[in-house]
Amino acid sequence: MLTAGDIVDVRAAFVADPFMILRKGVWYLFFEVLRDYTRTGEIGLAVSEDLVRWLYQKIVLRESFHLSYPHVFEWEGSYYMVPETIGAGGRGSPLQEH
Repeated sequence: MLTAGDIVDVRAAFVADPFMILRKGVWYLFFEVLRDYTRTGEIGLAVSEDLVRWLYQKIVLRESFHLSYPHVFEWEGSYYMVPETIGAGGRGSPLQEH
């Protein structure tokens, strides 16, 4: 589908962790772009109408820490992305039953 060579707005070492959604006949592919010189992951976007030809758009999410595995979902008419951000150094708490 896409390779690091298709990424034109940053120098990419590789692309990984694809996640697709379909909206109004267009496929949206979100994926990790590992920047070559910083070795941090950013989230890129490509689109397709036929799942064969993909058009890279741009980096859509960038932070000072590594991002990967962009999980995208729709809820009440809006779209949300929850990428993996373990490099951010935050501490999560386990879910508890009430």
